[in-house]
Amino acid sequence: MFKVFYVIAIDAVVILFFRELLITAGLCPVVATYYAPVLAVAISVLGLFNLRVREFYISDNVKKPLVIDVDNAIIYQEIGVSVDVITCVAINVAGVVVPLAISAYLITMLTIKGLLMMLATTLLLIIIYRRLSRFMAYRGVGVPLGYATLITLVVLASALEGYTPTEAFAIAFTSTFIASLVGLDIVNIKNLLLYRPRAIYIGGLGVIDALFIMPSMSALTAKLLVASLAMLGGP
Repeated sequence: MFKVFYVIAIDAVVILFFRELLITAGLCPVVATYYAPVLAVAISVLGLFNLRVREFYISDNVKKPLVIDVDNAIIYQEIGVSVDVITCVAINVAGVVVPLAISAYLITMLTIKGLLMMLATTLLLIIIYRRLSRFMAYRGVGVPLGYATLITLVVLASALEGYTPTEAFAIAFTSTFIASLVGLDIVNIKNLLLYRPRAIYIGGLGVIDALFIMPSMSALTAKLLVASLAMLGGP
């Protein structure tokens, strides 16, 4: 039952994010409301595809036990075996390519002041995410989503004062995505290679990966927060 509600909540966040993104791009709210679910379905389909980036060839010398029975005499020996492991690093289309394209578009909406704030926020979040990241068996590098999102919102709330809701939306999504990509995945690739996996998927969970869902939640909340503060501070 929890998984059902979790999936519904994720879908709702994705649809709301695309609606706000389309409104930011200039569409009227009514049209954006119709197109947002279509984009949500499209990105879910794109999550099925991964793009191969690089292959790592790793050679290991492993000692294997060998038991020999000669005339009821048991002989134990160890033999050295050379094992070659090929690890493929790939990026998920929905988890990396799509949010990267969205970030590139949102950056064009920022002023020089906004760009500097985005860079400063990104650097701070990279440090935070690097501290929070942890390895989970058979799943890769993860982060406590609720805890990380809460910290992200605290950082953004203190940094986005004086910006418009659109600028807050752009800064929040871009800084959170870049920080997640670097702080959670890229800096941990070397550590993941120690486990000799057959493949490492960056953003491998697609639309429900932290690389997409955390920036989406941050952007929505940041825009709502800045808009609410502007209304409270207005005449």
